[in-house]
Amino acid sequence: MKRNIYFSIFCGLVLLGGLNACSSDEDAPQEPSVIINPGKYVVGFNLDAEPDLLETRKRGLTSSGVFNASYDPDVIYLHKKNGDTGLEIPVYNYHCAGVTECKGFRIELTKNEDGTFVVAPIAENDKVLKGVTYTSTDSVYFSSLSSRYWEGGPKLDENADSYLYGKSEKNVEIYRSKTNYSLDELGVIGGNMTLTRKCLGFGSFGVIIDQDTPFGTAGTMLSEDKFKEVMGDSYDNWYIKIVAGPCFTGHYDMQEGVTADKDHYGFYATNNNEYVQAGSNLIVASNLGGTSHVGIGYQTNSQEILITPFDITSTSPNLPDGRNRLAVYLYVKHWRGEGEPTADWLKSDEDALYVVYRYDGAEAGLMNNATYSIGVGVNIHDLHNAFAAADLLTSADSKRLKRGMGRSPQEMKIEPAFIVFE
Repeated sequence: MKRNIYFSIFCGLVLLGGLNACSSDEDAPQEPSVIINPGKYVVGFNLDAEPDLLETRKRGLTSSGVFNASYDPDVIYLHKKNGDTGLEIPVYNYHCAGVTECKGFRIELTKNEDGTFVVAPIAENDKVLKGVTYTSTDSVYFSSLSSRYWEGGPKLDENADSYLYGKSEKNVEIYRSKTNYSLDELGVIGGNMTLTRKCLGFGSFGVIIDQDTPFGTAGTMLSEDKFKEVMGDSYDNWYIKIVAGPCFTGHYDMQEGVTADKDHYGFYATNNNEYVQAGSNLIVASNLGGTSHVGIGYQTNSQEILITPFDITSTSPNLPDGRNRLAVYLYVKHWRGEGEPTADWLKSDEDALYVVYRYDGAEAGLMNNATYSIGVGVNIHDLHNAFAAADLLTSADSKRLKRGMGRSPQEMKIEPAFIVFE
């Protein structure tokens, strides 16, 4: 998560005539800056990426958990502004100019005498596919989605509408052209066209540390034996989940770059809101390039990076109910029954204690086309005191646990040992 790559996509051009023009206003339509003559134009685009290591927050997704510099889908869609379904255009290796792999696409654009346009995709085998007709006043943009709207997965629980359900087929990288174009401009566009990600990615962690046991340079170490000594039970009977929000949306407007439902922002939770068994020897850093701590807890790996669209206006101070604040919650539960926890117990927040840290919008500084690591560390002695006060350290009646007769989750009134947001 420490290597940073700035993502932009530039499109090379092959066409039957050339001027250099493009629109720069996403609020088009407006009078086109270029008017082309009636005729047929074949326009080809090479998709490429330009890294910029000076940008510390704009990155792409690689195996190490950051965004790479590639446009991944094998199709792209041309959308009419205020329309819904876009024209599908195949993306393939095209005009590679000596490199082994590059992505691009071609379109055939026909301007008719009456001022209408027909845009038709060209397949890799040079076949011209079925096109779509546009008017001279239409404004268009490119997107990686077939629809104008990104829709997240179903809610985790119809009774908990603030939770969003991350799904692998939904929570993927999504891209949009930086500007809108007139149809005339599509016929002569030259130079650079930039696609930008309309999503961010984040991994998260929660870790229990021992601030009384130094490790390394200003770090700390919590062993399995010390955990059992302090908490009175083995670490593998303790379960964790991390929740982040509520500034995320489940319904995103690709055309406008904002949420399509400003009344409903929500949270994402690790493991689709189910608790996971705490692990040992978890190593985390307390700040960018800073002190490392070894403790007990849970951390998402690079394959679990959550990708989601983000509406920067969701951090507006004008929103009610504190939705302008990114909050990170660390929930902890203690299994005190016999054998393994039940499936219902792992899905429930009953008898859980949590610590929360809230960032205001300006402090968090979330943006699309960036990946983040966010997490909370707590001191084991503070955790012990909180669970002892709640009478959640000793064994419990297994029948009561199976029946789900626990208490609602309670906030631990303790300060996090450290916070990571980078």
